[in-house]
Amino acid sequence: MGDIEVAPSPEEWAELDQQIDTLLRRRGRIACFTQESFVFPPGMSMIDVEVGFHSLGIPGYAHDRMWAQYADNHKGVCLVFDRAKLVERMQNHFGERLRAGKGVLIHGPVEYIHDQLYDPSRSLSHDELHQMGVEDYVKSHRERFARQLYLTKTGDWANEQEYRFVWIDGEDREDPEFVSIEGCLAEICTGARFPEPYHVNMRQVMERLGIEVHAVRSWNGRLNKYPMFYEPPPPPAPTVVPDDSFGCGGTVTTHILDSAEAHCVLAQSDGKVVVAGGAATRLKNQFLREEGFAIARYEIDGTLDATFGQEGTAVAYFAKLDRGAQALVLRKGGELIAMGTARVEEMGVFALASFKHDGELDDSFGEGGIVTSDFGRRATAQALALQSDGGIIIGGKAPAELPAYAGAQWEPLSTGFKGGVWASIITRYRENGQRDEHFGDGGVVVVPFLGPWTWGLTIQPDDKILLAGTYGRGAAIGIAVARFTPDGEPDTSFGRGGWQAVEGLASGQDRANGIVLQPDGKLIVIGHCSAGDSSRPSSSFAAVRLHPDGSPDEDFGEGGTVVTAFGDEENARAHSAIVRPDGRIICGGYASGLATLVYYTAEGIPDDTFGDRGVGRTSLRWSNGVEALALRSDGKVVAIGTTSGEPGSEFALACFP
Repeated sequence: MGDIEVAPSPEEWAELDQQIDTLLRRRGRIACFTQESFVFPPGMSMIDVEVGFHSLGIPGYAHDRMWAQYADNHKGVCLVFDRAKLVERMQNHFGERLRAGKGVLIHGPVEYIHDQLYDPSRSLSHDELHQMGVEDYVKSHRERFARQLYLTKTGDWANEQEYRFVWIDGEDREDPEFVSIEGCLAEICTGARFPEPYHVNMRQVMERLGIEVHAVRSWNGRLNKYPMFYEPPPPPAPTVVPDDSFGCGGTVTTHILDSAEAHCVLAQSDGKVVVAGGAATRLKNQFLREEGFAIARYEIDGTLDATFGQEGTAVAYFAKLDRGAQALVLRKGGELIAMGTARVEEMGVFALASFKHDGELDDSFGEGGIVTSDFGRRATAQALALQSDGGIIIGGKAPAELPAYAGAQWEPLSTGFKGGVWASIITRYRENGQRDEHFGDGGVVVVPFLGPWTWGLTIQPDDKILLAGTYGRGAAIGIAVARFTPDGEPDTSFGRGGWQAVEGLASGQDRANGIVLQPDGKLIVIGHCSAGDSSRPSSSFAAVRLHPDGSPDEDFGEGGTVVTAFGDEENARAHSAIVRPDGRIICGGYASGLATLVYYTAEGIPDDTFGDRGVGRTSLRWSNGVEALALRSDGKVVAIGTTSGEPGSEFALACFP
């Protein structure tokens, strides 16, 4: 307030306040919106978002308080606009009056003031009011402080993340200002309690305007949007059908405990097939109670092998698991070793379970057939292989505090959970399950060439260790292969001093999911590639072949790589591969939500004798497509995955010629 000798009475102030409010409202028109906001955990900033490490923006439609306050507690709708088009529309609408000096248009994000100190834009001078008169004074004050008056609010409203358009008219007008939003509307989001009777109206709006309508629902504590009127396209016609001599019409499903997922498979020399994954029982409230590695063994016709475990299945229980067994190997004596990750509080524990030929746990291995090793917070076991002396090699990831990692002299390549740095590691166990402390540095080898995704692991006949994974970070991720000597030293005769980056895909988001060793020593790496941006949302099967020294095999595909795409809008991933004795390569994964196989010749050309130009689309809607493949002794291929539904998910198998 300015200095005055006599303060106005309360009645005078009330009358003055009413006059000012009327003048401000009579010439001001405001359109209010909410916008995307960013929330950063400790140690993170906008830089992390800009380089593509994280997506932490909270879209405008996901502001829960806005739905509660302004959309009748989630019963209403949220209109989503294209900001650039809306700004252009506002400027065009008011353009003639702006050019004639008959008004002012301002717009921008609202600034939230948390420090409630003196603000001249919100203080009035009683002396100037008397000298200029209320109308002229309000006009002068508004011209000086327009942005502060209209584009600031107290910090109590900060979670609204408001964006405003303000038109200050040069003339007194009491009528509202109507601005057409035609062509500016990007989509409509309906609230969680949007009334059912209005759905038909919303569909009509969607069809008339040609825009998307999404339903906003809460998931994992955050509001997300889903297509409101999603009608899935009919699946592509299958181009390959399973062998009907296996199971029922070529497929088999197996229910284990209350729910089970299949992740890995191997074929025995007698034609039997073993599948491993995870299984769990549930309490009445549906929370998981017991989790374990689940194994099932099948006869050649797909029936369960009743001589194994309990009528064909066996379970090794752990306190808490990440998706169950992720890899499975068969030892010379017929024992099976399954590998996965267990959790003890937040610690990541590499877990192994050894089963005898009859499905019972092997008491000579670890403690009662089970081995666990703590590798730190959220460490994960990802791949498994056997050396000729029975040594067990595991590849996985571990956090920065791992001692062997802390001493490594290299620049970290990957950023992981909440900004922490992860490392790919390999570790070795003896036949009895004891850690081999003579391997690497105290039993652990840090892989400086790869990021934390090591999904492929195999052993050469000379016991050298091959790893396939990824390198790089953010928007530039590629496939790489590393080789180590049997005792864990980098094999500098391979690639560039022990590792080789795969060139030729260059899509920016390439990931390896497996590695296969051919009889001639060449390496097949399979995975998927995608551009990693909105210009190419699809992904494709990818296969790469390297010579034994790590150099690309130029005679395979195009320059050593082959990519199989499934359409501009389809997501596809290859999870597993096998090599037939005649050199043909078979990849399994998913495309368009269907279990899919792709056959290549030994030269990396799609095999025209299989499916549709080498692509075998099935009609199997397994949860993650084909998780793994095995080649039986009779030359037939067994694919495994997981079916979802009631009363719970199940192991799923299919056999193909």
